[in-house]
Amino acid sequence: MKQPPHGESPAPPTDTAPPTDTAAFTATDTFTSAAPPPHTGTPPPVNTPPLPPPAMRRPAAAPPATERTDPDALAAADRARLIHPHLPGGVTERVVMVEGSGCRLRDAHGREYLDATGGLMLAHVGHGRRELVEAAAGQMARLEYYTSFHEFTNEPSIRLAERLVDLAPAPMERVYVTSGGAEAVDDALRMARFYHHRRGEPDRTWVLARHLGYHGVTYGGAAVTGMPMFHQGFGPMMPGVRHLTPPMPSHPEVYGGGPDRVLPARVART
Repeated sequence: MKQPPHGESPAPPTDTAPPTDTAAFTATDTFTSAAPPPHTGTPPPVNTPPLPPPAMRRPAAAPPATERTDPDALAAADRARLIHPHLPGGVTERVVMVEGSGCRLRDAHGREYLDATGGLMLAHVGHGRRELVEAAAGQMARLEYYTSFHEFTNEPSIRLAERLVDLAPAPMERVYVTSGGAEAVDDALRMARFYHHRRGEPDRTWVLARHLGYHGVTYGGAAVTGMPMFHQGFGPMMPGVRHLTPPMPSHPEVYGGGPDRVLPARVART
């Protein structure tokens, strides 16, 4: 076997192994590689590190979830590998969504659902929109991502910012792109405090939020979220946050017993 020049990797083989049939994969299936060819005395290719001892090797990887057809296997893999927000550790039930069209969803068991939450408030235009698939695929084929740090930017971000400013009311004229709502809340908190810092008012750091208000589960977002379940066990929370009574008479617990008793007293004091 001819060795490549020093520092270069050997050329890949010209033949490939036949694809593995994963249609019948279940939770108990395992995938192992084919047995290695018999030793011929040929030295291994250069720059190829030796395999670790068997005790240190990871188990054979399971096939991608999209290749599995067994709903129980999908649920088992989810329980073993994914961490879910807002889900107690003892809950074992999983609803595995596999397909969507318009406002409807279908799970791995074939049951259909009406997606009334819009995919948690982010799929309002519906699922399976062909024009969105084509637009995303076209852009990813051209440039899938590039950062906006420092002086760098990219064309899709610029065009999106222009479109958003055209739709936004005055005086909004700049866009800061984030990956989601909680991240946007964190960035808004930091921007607000930095704004006052630059104005020579570094002590203006207090943030007023509402009891029962929800602003995400990131550090800053959870701090301004007015629900104790998002604070317990995560303290100390971000300082300088005060939660105010929400205008929600349907929740008497936040009024110290009931709005019919607490609100008139507060009005009288004002």
